[in-house]
Amino acid sequence: MQELANSCGAALDRLGIAHGERVAVVSQNSARLLLALYGVVGSGRVLVPINFRLSPLEIEYIVRHSGASLLLIDPELADALAHVPCRRRAILGPESDALLSRPGVEPLPWARDENATATINYTSGTTAQADLDTKRRELDALAKVLDQDARA
Repeated sequence: MQELANSCGAALDRLGIAHGERVAVVSQNSARLLLALYGVVGSGRVLVPINFRLSPLEIEYIVRHSGASLLLIDPELADALAHVPCRRRAILGPESDALLSRPGVEPLPWARDENATATINYTSGTTAQADLDTKRRELDALAKVLDQDARA
């Protein structure tokens, strides 16, 4: 996995996708999505996983809003997402495999920062306020559990 991830990172270097730039992926859970996670994030870029069940307009919004430099698309969605603008794009499969592979080449070094963004995740189906409230409740619940454990 490490060799494949390094190969992906080196290919992103060759494509001119700089450290900190975004790579969006519209895919079901797959080995290629897992490789993208390690290859993109492990080489200093930001992964933007996009739910394949979203409408083409929602996907277009996320690609634009995230500022993705590369869009990787599930082959089943290629026609529906043909209109989505992005600087570079590839269909997952043989096309993306060729684009994102530089076997035996190490990615360029980058300044690792544990506070840097690794992924940008968009939620759907609720308003921003409801998501904020839900996350706050979850954090409050976790804090209570940790507090109870500390007292025990």
